[in-house]
Amino acid sequence: MDINNIYITGHIIKNIIDILDLEDKISFTTCNKTVYEKYYDNIKVDIYKYVNNDYKYFKRFINTFKYDILTIKTLGLLTIINPNVVWGGYKTKYYDLRYIYELIMKDLDINDMDIVNVNTSINIRFILNTLKKCKSINRYETKVKIQNEPCLRTLHYDFTLYPINNRVDLLEWVYI
Repeated sequence: MDINNIYITGHIIKNIIDILDLEDKISFTTCNKTVYEKYYDNIKVDIYKYVNNDYKYFKRFINTFKYDILTIKTLGLLTIINPNVVWGGYKTKYYDLRYIYELIMKDLDINDMDIVNVNTSINIRFILNTLKKCKSINRYETKVKIQNEPCLRTLHYDFTLYPINNRVDLLEWVYI
């Protein structure tokens, strides 16, 4: 493969891709049409690793790559099935709604039969409907509407996190 008039074999390219972080992978795939065609879609699929695990990378993926409706639906199902509890006690729980927020901003259909069937919690259904009502023409206006909804507390800009069991992945909270 010829990159900037230098021939590099496919094995070396693969090794380079494997050791790069996300930002560098995306940049590297844009340097050559062949590299782009071969590796761009493989990088795009890595979003599944970050669902309910790492919001910073999940947000980067969802806003960098274009995903089809089926992929958005699948990500929505994975997010809704087992949402992270970020604060709560015996009777109350606050869920990490940042992943659901990003998917709703990408037009997740919360009334799809699969999403309705997998959603066994009345709380989650209520939260999904409230979040969908808050969606506006852009992120800024959506955030303003979210600030007026108490049930979307974990999406508020002034949310203070008190992680359960001192989970390391929640200690560095990234706001929407």
